[in-house]
Amino acid sequence: MPTTPGMPMVVWIMLFERPPSHETGQFLHQFQDTAAGGRTTEFHMKSVRDTEFAKLEIETDPIHPLVKSNAGTLSQVHKSDYMKAYLMHHYGGGYTEALKGTTGGWVSSFAAFDNPHTWAVGVNNFGPNRTATVACGSDYLRFLGINKTCADIRRGVRPLIRTDAFIMRPKTPLTRAWLRAANWRLDYKEAALRASPPPSLWCCRHHNRTIGYPLSWNELRGDILNPLVDKYLTHVRRALPRPLEHGHHIKHRHAHAVHHWRSKHHDDTLVLKKPYTGHRVVTATGVASGSQTVPVMVWTLWFGEPMRGHRLKAFRALEASLGVPVRLIQEDEIASLNKSHDPIHPAIFSGTMSAIQQGDYMRAYIMHHYGGGYTDIKPTTRNWSASFDEFKDPSLWMLGVKETAGGVACGGHYLKFLGIHASCGDVGQQWETMVTNVAYIIRPGSPISEQWLKAANWRLDQTFESLKRHPAPFQRCCLGNTDAASRAYPLRWADLHGEIMGPLQYRFLMHVKQGLPHWASGSYRDSNEGTAR
Repeated sequence: MPTTPGMPMVVWIMLFERPPSHETGQFLHQFQDTAAGGRTTEFHMKSVRDTEFAKLEIETDPIHPLVKSNAGTLSQVHKSDYMKAYLMHHYGGGYTEALKGTTGGWVSSFAAFDNPHTWAVGVNNFGPNRTATVACGSDYLRFLGINKTCADIRRGVRPLIRTDAFIMRPKTPLTRAWLRAANWRLDYKEAALRASPPPSLWCCRHHNRTIGYPLSWNELRGDILNPLVDKYLTHVRRALPRPLEHGHHIKHRHAHAVHHWRSKHHDDTLVLKKPYTGHRVVTATGVASGSQTVPVMVWTLWFGEPMRGHRLKAFRALEASLGVPVRLIQEDEIASLNKSHDPIHPAIFSGTMSAIQQGDYMRAYIMHHYGGGYTDIKPTTRNWSASFDEFKDPSLWMLGVKETAGGVACGGHYLKFLGIHASCGDVGQQWETMVTNVAYIIRPGSPISEQWLKAANWRLDQTFESLKRHPAPFQRCCLGNTDAASRAYPLRWADLHGEIMGPLQYRFLMHVKQGLPHWASGSYRDSNEGTAR
């Protein structure tokens, strides 16, 4: 029975053996007898096998496909760690690592959850005869909005908890962030995992970097959980008994065995994922990094009626201030940018799209096939030339202006199309680490530009026939317009840009950087622009 509403007195065990060994049975009996403290009618243990994940899945928040897959792309260690996050968030209760016993009862630790401010109870990481080892993933610090370094986490003045035994209240900000970060990491590493699957079931504590498997041992548990415990330390108590250690540790008979399960799913050749190196797509002078080139130039677009008034003045300011060549693309020049191996979508030439969505599609096309800078035509007095030097770092794919609160667009259909296992709410939470859609520099041929163009083509495939029936009624359609023709137009204002780039920045957060100079304030729109068809 629960000690408090919504807090089950249950301890989850990840049990992937078939059938369970004698040692496993010893562990289960020792743990339940000791942890329950004689209250076995109230205290329950639930073992979870990898064949039972579907039974635990919540329809509105599905388990990541890599975890459910039998294709051998994830080690059992990482499947288990992901499921800990999933179970703690959706079900709550305790977890203890297989296969260790416990030195004391857990019932009083469950009682700590009678206090609604308690989100987690764990083992003091600085227990007797134990050296404090705190895993921490620096990528997660940025993703989780934690303004500390891993060195800060490790030398925190208050001790953290161990990650091999704990109890957690379900659906707290801590559990939600753990699961969200695990989904984000698997989305980001999916291609690398498919290219370099683990060579053994329990891969790879000490040697995974040499064999190509792209997840470190703690990547889905300690690397995430320790920063989160530090963040929410006032909601965490260190009152759980220590697991049995050293000679008392009941060892898993398969812990160090090399089980070549890949033989069922893969050939004998270990495929290593090659790092992304890009390709040179322009001959303009650029900042080189390996074979990649980011051209030192800025693109801008203007379709429809000629610029005049404030807009023309803003364009002249761009040319004078940016400190790099500026190339203006107008509607009659679109065809000159076409790449025969990856042609521009025919909807662009159909006369059915508004200038806004035409421009947004061409941004994707130009950034992927040519790269460099892009800016809307708005006033600026800042020089961009030094910003291109940032791309000497080969891991940088996008540099932009810091996003503002509420500025992140997101299309739920794009999350599904791109295989991003998050909600638009999750994406919007990352606004402080993202950049705006107004001005940026993008590395050509990078995954972020490739997936942007891929999603834009997919969307135009979906809507092309509808566009023919319901073309844009005017050039700047349709933001806030309520007339029938505007409502019938099948593309939303941010459909081909912000709604795609929000999810993609979320996915590729480690490759996106803020720091591009902000544009200037002041008028930039002419009073009658964009009203004609």
